[in-house]
Amino acid sequence: NKNSVITSLSLVNSIGESTSAPQCGENIRLIITSYCIHSVQCFMAGFIVRDKTGMIIWGENNIRHGPLETKAGSNVTISFEFAMPFLKAGKYSFSAAISENDVDMPTIMHYKPDALIVEPILGRHPVYGIFAIPSMNIFTEINP
Repeated sequence: NKNSVITSLSLVNSIGESTSAPQCGENIRLIITSYCIHSVQCFMAGFIVRDKTGMIIWGENNIRHGPLETKAGSNVTISFEFAMPFLKAGKYSFSAAISENDVDMPTIMHYKPDALIVEPILGRHPVYGIFAIPSMNIFTEINP
């Protein structure tokens, strides 16, 4: 089903530059741009991130914001803005997909596996597992 195709996928850092080495903890945007050949009633764009072994670390899509209807001939850009997690040292891949219908029964229109390879810059934050959360409040209370 080729009602739409992905025309570009980019990762942009906090100052608006394309990057393949995002700083862990900084706000970044993953931008998926598509061209709609035909109209789509419920357009969904999403991504997954894999480590070097192929294990999926995390993913997201736009469907939680409700159905998105597109018209034939339109360009659709969906940006995901998030704080880059602190990951174990290594390379990671971003795969992107666009589909139609709902999240439970999507029809894939275009899939770009491992379209972006990134090597995040860790900084001084320790990573004890697969990833560490960029920001966490820790509260301690001692009662006598």
